[in-house]
Amino acid sequence: MKIESIAPLTDAGLTPYRAIKNIRNLLGPGKTVGIVGIGGLGYYGVQYAKILGQSADVIAFDRKDEKIDLAKEIGADFTINNSVDFSKLKDEVSAITKGKGIDVIINCVGAENTVYNSIRLLNKGGTLVVVGLFGNQMTFPLVPSVINEYKIHGSLWGNYNELREVIKLASKGKLKHKINRFALRDINKAINKLQNGEILGRAVIVP
Repeated sequence: MKIESIAPLTDAGLTPYRAIKNIRNLLGPGKTVGIVGIGGLGYYGVQYAKILGQSADVIAFDRKDEKIDLAKEIGADFTINNSVDFSKLKDEVSAITKGKGIDVIINCVGAENTVYNSIRLLNKGGTLVVVGLFGNQMTFPLVPSVINEYKIHGSLWGNYNELREVIKLASKGKLKHKINRFALRDINKAINKLQNGEILGRAVIVP
Protein backbone atom coordinates (compact mmCIF):
# COMPACT_ATOMS: atom_id res chain seq x y z
CA MET A 1 0.00 0.00 0.00
CA LYS A 2 1.45 3.36 -1.03
CA ILE A 3 2.29 5.85 1.71
CA GLU A 4 0.08 8.53 0.11
CA SER A 5 -2.88 6.15 0.50
CA ILE A 6 -2.20 5.75 4.22
CA ALA A 7 -1.95 9.47 5.02
CA PRO A 8 -5.67 10.32 4.54
CA LEU A 9 -6.73 7.36 6.67
CA THR A 10 -5.61 9.11 9.87
CA ASP A 11 -8.28 11.79 9.42
CA ALA A 12 -10.63 11.51 6.44
CA GLY A 13 -10.57 7.73 6.70
CA LEU A 14 -10.90 7.53 10.48
CA THR A 15 -13.66 10.06 11.20
CA PRO A 16 -16.51 8.48 9.19
CA TYR A 17 -15.39 5.00 10.28
CA ARG A 18 -16.07 5.80 13.93
CA ALA A 19 -19.38 7.48 13.08
CA ILE A 20 -20.69 4.49 11.12
CA LYS A 21 -19.23 1.88 13.44
CA ASN A 22 -21.14 3.43 16.37
CA ILE A 23 -24.52 3.23 14.60
CA ARG A 24 -24.13 -0.03 12.71
CA ASN A 25 -26.57 -1.69 15.13
CA LEU A 26 -29.28 0.51 13.57
CA LEU A 27 -28.60 -0.82 10.08
CA GLY A 28 -29.37 -4.03 8.25
CA PRO A 29 -31.54 -5.43 5.44
CA GLY A 30 -34.37 -3.06 4.57
CA LYS A 31 -32.66 -0.10 6.24
CA THR A 32 -31.15 2.95 4.56
CA VAL A 33 -28.15 5.09 5.44
CA GLY A 34 -27.47 8.43 3.81
CA ILE A 35 -24.03 9.99 3.38
CA VAL A 36 -24.26 13.76 2.88
CA GLY A 37 -21.24 15.32 1.18
CA ILE A 38 -18.92 13.16 -0.90
CA GLY A 39 -15.72 15.00 -0.08
CA GLY A 40 -12.73 13.53 1.71
CA LEU A 41 -14.84 12.14 4.58
CA GLY A 42 -17.91 11.16 2.59
CA TYR A 43 -15.84 9.28 0.03
CA TYR A 44 -14.72 6.87 2.73
CA GLY A 45 -18.09 7.11 4.47
CA VAL A 46 -19.87 5.52 1.52
CA GLN A 47 -17.41 2.64 1.57
CA TYR A 48 -17.75 2.05 5.31
CA ALA A 49 -21.54 2.15 5.00
CA LYS A 50 -21.28 -0.68 2.46
CA ILE A 51 -18.80 -2.63 4.60
CA LEU A 52 -20.47 -2.15 8.00
CA GLY A 53 -24.07 -1.52 6.98
CA GLN A 54 -25.12 -5.16 7.01
CA SER A 55 -26.83 -4.91 3.61
CA ALA A 56 -28.47 -1.54 4.26
CA ASP A 57 -29.00 0.59 1.16
CA VAL A 58 -26.56 3.50 0.87
CA ILE A 59 -27.74 6.85 -0.51
CA ALA A 60 -25.05 9.40 -1.38
CA PHE A 61 -25.83 13.12 -1.56
CA ASP A 62 -23.77 15.90 -3.09
CA ARG A 63 -24.22 19.12 -5.06
CA LYS A 64 -21.66 18.28 -7.75
CA ASP A 65 -22.21 15.69 -10.46
CA GLU A 66 -18.55 14.62 -10.48
CA LYS A 67 -18.82 13.69 -6.80
CA ILE A 68 -22.09 11.89 -7.45
CA ASP A 69 -20.27 9.86 -10.12
CA LEU A 70 -17.49 9.15 -7.62
CA ALA A 71 -20.03 7.80 -5.13
CA LYS A 72 -21.41 5.46 -7.78
CA GLU A 73 -17.90 4.15 -8.48
CA ILE A 74 -17.39 3.15 -4.84
CA GLY A 75 -20.69 1.35 -4.42
CA ALA A 76 -23.46 3.76 -3.45
CA ASP A 77 -26.79 2.08 -4.16
CA PHE A 78 -28.50 5.40 -4.89
CA THR A 79 -27.24 8.93 -5.54
CA ILE A 80 -29.05 12.24 -5.29
CA ASN A 81 -27.92 15.72 -6.30
CA ASN A 82 -29.05 17.78 -3.31
CA SER A 83 -28.75 21.13 -5.06
CA VAL A 84 -32.42 20.80 -6.03
CA ASP A 85 -35.37 22.28 -4.13
CA PHE A 86 -36.15 20.44 -0.91
CA SER A 87 -39.55 19.27 -2.14
CA LYS A 88 -37.90 17.48 -5.06
CA LEU A 89 -35.17 16.15 -2.77
CA LYS A 90 -37.77 14.71 -0.43
CA ASP A 91 -39.68 13.16 -3.33
CA GLU A 92 -36.53 11.37 -4.50
CA VAL A 93 -35.84 10.06 -1.00
CA SER A 94 -39.46 8.99 -0.62
CA ALA A 95 -39.30 7.06 -3.87
CA ILE A 96 -36.17 5.20 -2.76
CA THR A 97 -37.41 4.46 0.77
CA LYS A 98 -41.02 3.76 -0.22
CA GLY A 99 -42.23 6.76 1.71
CA LYS A 100 -40.51 5.98 5.00
CA GLY A 101 -37.49 8.27 4.98
CA ILE A 102 -33.87 7.47 5.80
CA ASP A 103 -33.02 5.52 8.94
CA VAL A 104 -29.56 6.99 9.54
CA ILE A 105 -27.84 9.99 7.98
CA ILE A 106 -24.13 10.71 8.34
CA ASN A 107 -23.67 14.40 7.58
CA CYS A 108 -20.10 14.99 6.44
CA VAL A 109 -20.67 18.69 5.71
CA GLY A 110 -22.08 20.26 8.86
CA ALA A 111 -23.41 23.37 7.13
CA GLU A 112 -26.65 24.69 8.64
CA ASN A 113 -28.80 23.99 5.57
CA THR A 114 -27.53 20.42 5.12
CA VAL A 115 -28.12 19.61 8.79
CA TYR A 116 -31.64 21.08 8.70
CA ASN A 117 -32.56 19.20 5.55
CA SER A 118 -30.98 15.97 6.80
CA ILE A 119 -33.29 15.95 9.81
CA ARG A 120 -36.30 16.49 7.58
CA LEU A 121 -35.37 13.42 5.51
CA LEU A 122 -35.23 11.00 8.44
CA ASN A 123 -37.57 8.10 9.00
CA LYS A 124 -39.60 8.04 12.22
CA GLY A 125 -37.13 7.35 15.04
CA GLY A 126 -34.25 8.08 12.68
CA THR A 127 -30.74 9.13 13.66
CA LEU A 128 -28.60 11.99 12.40
CA VAL A 129 -24.84 11.88 13.02
CA VAL A 130 -22.94 15.09 12.31
CA VAL A 131 -19.22 14.80 11.59
CA GLY A 132 -18.71 17.79 9.28
CA LEU A 133 -17.67 21.13 10.77
CA PHE A 134 -18.39 23.68 8.03
CA GLY A 135 -21.26 25.35 9.89
CA ASN A 136 -21.55 27.43 13.06
CA GLN A 137 -24.76 26.12 14.56
CA MET A 138 -27.49 23.53 14.09
CA THR A 139 -31.17 24.33 13.69
CA PHE A 140 -33.95 21.77 13.42
CA PRO A 141 -37.75 21.68 13.21
CA LEU A 142 -38.92 21.29 16.80
CA VAL A 143 -42.33 19.66 16.51
CA PRO A 144 -41.41 16.98 13.91
CA SER A 145 -38.21 16.21 15.83
CA VAL A 146 -40.15 15.56 19.04
CA ILE A 147 -43.09 13.74 17.46
CA ASN A 148 -40.83 11.46 15.42
CA GLU A 149 -38.30 11.01 18.25
CA TYR A 150 -35.28 11.83 16.11
CA LYS A 151 -31.84 11.27 17.58
CA ILE A 152 -29.09 13.79 16.84
CA HIS A 153 -25.49 13.50 17.93
CA GLY A 154 -21.97 14.36 16.88
CA SER A 155 -19.00 12.11 16.22
CA LEU A 156 -15.43 13.34 16.39
CA TRP A 157 -12.46 11.62 14.79
CA GLY A 158 -11.53 8.20 16.25
CA ASN A 159 -9.10 6.42 18.55
CA TYR A 160 -5.92 4.41 18.06
CA ASN A 161 -7.66 1.04 17.91
CA GLU A 162 -10.13 2.30 15.33
CA LEU A 163 -7.26 3.62 13.23
CA ARG A 164 -5.71 0.14 13.33
CA GLU A 165 -9.03 -1.29 12.11
CA VAL A 166 -9.15 1.24 9.26
CA ILE A 167 -5.58 0.48 8.19
CA LYS A 168 -6.34 -3.25 8.34
CA LEU A 169 -9.30 -2.78 5.99
CA ALA A 170 -7.08 -0.81 3.62
CA SER A 171 -4.30 -3.40 3.75
CA LYS A 172 -6.80 -6.07 2.73
CA GLY A 173 -7.76 -4.02 -0.31
CA LYS A 174 -11.28 -3.29 0.92
CA LEU A 175 -10.94 0.49 0.57
CA LYS A 176 -10.53 2.51 -2.58
CA HIS A 177 -8.57 5.75 -2.50
CA LYS A 178 -8.96 8.93 -4.51
CA ILE A 179 -5.65 10.71 -4.03
CA ASN A 180 -4.53 14.01 -5.52
CA ARG A 181 -0.74 14.27 -5.25
CA PHE A 182 0.93 17.66 -4.88
CA ALA A 183 4.61 18.44 -4.56
CA LEU A 184 5.62 20.47 -1.52
CA ARG A 185 6.34 23.47 -3.73
CA ASP A 186 2.69 23.39 -4.88
CA ILE A 187 1.17 23.39 -1.40
CA ASN A 188 -0.53 26.78 -1.91
CA LYS A 189 -2.08 25.50 -5.12
CA ALA A 190 -3.45 22.51 -3.22
CA ILE A 191 -4.90 24.76 -0.50
CA ASN A 192 -6.60 26.96 -3.07
CA LYS A 193 -8.14 23.97 -4.82
CA LEU A 194 -9.35 22.63 -1.48
CA GLN A 195 -10.94 25.96 -0.57
CA ASN A 196 -12.66 26.12 -3.95
CA GLY A 197 -14.01 22.58 -3.69
CA GLU A 198 -12.01 21.46 -6.71
CA ILE A 199 -10.45 18.35 -5.16
CA LEU A 200 -12.11 14.97 -5.61
CA GLY A 201 -11.15 12.68 -2.75
CA ARG A 202 -8.17 13.86 -0.71
CA ALA A 203 -5.05 15.90 -1.39
CA VAL A 204 -1.68 14.64 -0.21
CA ILE A 205 1.53 16.66 -0.13
CA VAL A 206 4.45 14.52 -1.28
CA PRO A 207 7.93 15.98 -0.59
